[in-house]
Amino acid sequence: MALGRYARVILLSSIVAGLLLWLGWQRLVPFNLAIGGDLVIGESGEQFALMYDQPYLTNVHAPEPATVDLSTTETYRWTQPAATIDVPYLNGSAQLVRLSLAPPSVPQTPFLLTANGAEVRTDLPPGQRTLHMFAPASADGGLRLELQAPTYNASPDPRLLGVVLYRMQVQPLSHTWFMPWAGWLDLLMLVVVVGLGAALAGLAPLTAAGAMLVTSSGLGVLLATVRTIITLDTGQLRTISLGCLLVVGLGRWLAERRQNPEIALVAGMTALGLALRLIGIRHPQTNFSDLLLNVNNLASTSSGDLLFTEGLPCAAGAGRSPYPPGTYLITQPLSVLLPASFNRGILIQVVGAFADAMVIPLLWWLVDRTRDARTPARAALWAASLYLAPLAMLRAMVIGEWSNVLGQALALPVVAWLGLWLASNQPRAWQPALIAGLTVAALQHSGTMLSLGLWGVALAGFLAWQRQWSVLGRLVVIGTSAVVLAVGLYYSNFLGDPTLANNGVICPAPRPLGQKLWGVVWNDLIALDGRVPAWFWLVGLGGAFSLRHGLACLATPIWAWLATFVLSLSSLIWSEQTVRWWLFILPALALSGGVGLATLAQRGRFGRASAIAASLFIIAASLVLWTDFIIEYRTGAFVP
Repeated sequence: MALGRYARVILLSSIVAGLLLWLGWQRLVPFNLAIGGDLVIGESGEQFALMYDQPYLTNVHAPEPATVDLSTTETYRWTQPAATIDVPYLNGSAQLVRLSLAPPSVPQTPFLLTANGAEVRTDLPPGQRTLHMFAPASADGGLRLELQAPTYNASPDPRLLGVVLYRMQVQPLSHTWFMPWAGWLDLLMLVVVVGLGAALAGLAPLTAAGAMLVTSSGLGVLLATVRTIITLDTGQLRTISLGCLLVVGLGRWLAERRQNPEIALVAGMTALGLALRLIGIRHPQTNFSDLLLNVNNLASTSSGDLLFTEGLPCAAGAGRSPYPPGTYLITQPLSVLLPASFNRGILIQVVGAFADAMVIPLLWWLVDRTRDARTPARAALWAASLYLAPLAMLRAMVIGEWSNVLGQALALPVVAWLGLWLASNQPRAWQPALIAGLTVAALQHSGTMLSLGLWGVALAGFLAWQRQWSVLGRLVVIGTSAVVLAVGLYYSNFLGDPTLANNGVICPAPRPLGQKLWGVVWNDLIALDGRVPAWFWLVGLGGAFSLRHGLACLATPIWAWLATFVLSLSSLIWSEQTVRWWLFILPALALSGGVGLATLAQRGRFGRASAIAASLFIIAASLVLWTDFIIEYRTGAFVP
């Protein structure tokens, strides 16, 4: 492919993008940091001190107090004797810094505070106080505070302690034009990569220019409003974009080898989906759920420990539950190849993001592989596009639910394979491989196993209703064999295990069933930021009705897939929460919705405009809400 026709467009767009990024940096932005995290109350009533301050701090201990109660008015952190607060690319002007701190309980604490090279020495008496300091402007707009105090020994506390930090406030004093060259170049490179990726994907030159301008405009707005959301990660954003460009390049190579330009476009969508899934993984708030649990379990698999359990909240039974090791066994070979110093949390996050992004080409392939003469030509691309930014998946990655994400993504190819096998009456020789695949999928995550089971029940019901007895028989043999193997290989190890009992945990009285059902409908479907909002359901269900006229061989498996949501509600009879259907259901909605939108697009100009508008609304609304999640958890207001 000739990239020459894109050169002028990318060059001109880069100039405009660079100007927009520079203008975004010129607005003066105040900055406040509650060190240790503000206290917030979550959906279930617990109090959290969120760690959104962590990326700014060096040589500072964990937030305190460890146990938060309603009487606590503020959180704090102890520094080490030498500590640093670093806010990159903040403002080009001089700044007034207010730092609230408290020295140890000793008569006097010699204290040295350096702000962008300006030093202040003082002796601090006991008690909390606020220091005011003038910080000169720096060339790159950064603010760097260096704190030094004598080592304080608070036996039996083994830590090296300096002073206690509570909060910091920064106010720019006067406007000064400035250029943070390193950060600006990082972001400009990201924008250029967007243009190159669009070119490799085969989009028109004007479309590539539009993508660059939209990206640079969005970054400029964020720089002017919530600056540190972007400036903390300019280097990571650049690295992510370059990695995703390799994905598009590989897609272009395959497209030319196979003489199928759609492959390049799908590769472009996959790269974009991967980038969206990787953004934000550096922030410690992504550890909020179970990332560190997975890191520990991954380490345990190297020593042969595979029998994991995890405590359940009251909403799910308040006991302990077996925790299947499938995701760790699949990730372990990569872990062995990496040096010991490599962050295994990053490995789990990248593998999970990549596995879920690969659902995009999987959906494209599944529709392309099974379509017939009645299937719209672009149905596969429409289906793939709807999985670019599924809100439930992006939200799960924001709060660190990587075991669920990775388990689902690794099980999905088996689900697609089984659906194809049943629909196309493949030879029985594949049956043992399908049983093995389903067994492996069931050992990825307990939520994935339960969702697969519900899908099998729904599919069996549809097959019985359609009197497809031979297909039903094959499904029963495969499903039963997989369940027996999964139980025999793993879950039987926990039969009679006393640690799985409730252990006397006292939980609140259960809510009425109607109230729980309404909570699911309102919080997950109707609410603007619901896990799978109503607009995605409308497109998915609307498309499901068109499957008989566009993708008949997969109509029954997809309807059974959608029905798992209804079946998952049955757990509310005895539990406070449903099976985690929201991740499992997304590919089915994208499949059926993609076929439906493609069918609608064939019905004249109005139909095409409606389909494009619906698709863009789903993607744009998801991205806006996801960006809001990122901003909220970066500023401490987000509670999962």
